[in-house]
Amino acid sequence: MNYNNQIYFIGVTGKCGAGKTTFSHYLQEELPLSTLIHADDIMFDAVLSEKKLLIQLYGNDIISDGKLNKNLYMSDENKRFVIGKLISQKIKTALKDKISELVSLNKNTVIILDWFRLPECTDIWQNCQTKILIKSIDENLRWFYLNQRRRITLQDFALRDKMINHDAFLYDEIILNGYDNSLSDNAKIMAKKIMKNECEK
Repeated sequence: MNYNNQIYFIGVTGKCGAGKTTFSHYLQEELPLSTLIHADDIMFDAVLSEKKLLIQLYGNDIISDGKLNKNLYMSDENKRFVIGKLISQKIKTALKDKISELVSLNKNTVIILDWFRLPECTDIWQNCQTKILIKSIDENLRWFYLNQRRRITLQDFALRDKMINHDAFLYDEIILNGYDNSLSDNAKIMAKKIMKNECEK
């Protein structure tokens, strides 16, 4: 993949419900000419490109109104593992394609990447000049807000957390989410640091 050294890449990761996307949106607002690539926005198109395999694994009900039926996807541990690997690989490919597209347009000075498994995409992660981990200060609150948004069980919540060990990776910044104004405040501070780094190049 061709990375443009004129573009500043920021990687934002953390557990599901930790506040990655909220922080990333705040950060995008603070950084001029920045673009946010949110993995969930490209996930379903990427996965549905394997519609034939999905139907083979789960039956026709896996696709409902052109969307992935999450209840069936999460219902069987073995199938969840298979489809999880498929989703992960498809998202990695889609992320690389999206980055290449944005680099070729040459309209952005900053690209923010947001995905809970981003550190596993070694070639992308290593090219992020700033690597940020978002952590929840309260696991009960994390589940509460995630459940409000996605209606997942505690079992599914635990399974998602097992998909990647974020403590195994190194970060430039670790930001704690208190589910108050802390993410907005930290995004402002982070944006100033990044703009200072860019000016000092």
